[in-house]
Amino acid sequence: MRLTFVAPDKVDLKAEKRNVVYTKTYNRGKGIMSAPGIYARTTAKDGSFFVIATIQEGDPPRVKVKGRGLDATVTVGRQAVRFDGQRVVFK
Repeated sequence: MRLTFVAPDKVDLKAEKRNVVYTKTYNRGKGIMSAPGIYARTTAKDGSFFVIATIQEGDPPRVKVKGRGLDATVTVGRQAVRFDGQRVVFK
């Protein structure tokens, strides 16, 4: 698997555990669980970004990014992908 982050600025990744607070079913109060994961953070004013994940055997397809952040159009192999503000659009 290869992940390509499309963001308006540099994205920092950090593997860590975070505590997540959730509501138990049937109004039994709140619970806390530890959620390990890889968390992404950007220093851009608009911290919005999306991630293109390619899963394959061998070498991944070439990923080209035209534009920045959520306004970018990404081409994976021969497939173009963009975000129109509400949903992902495949061309």
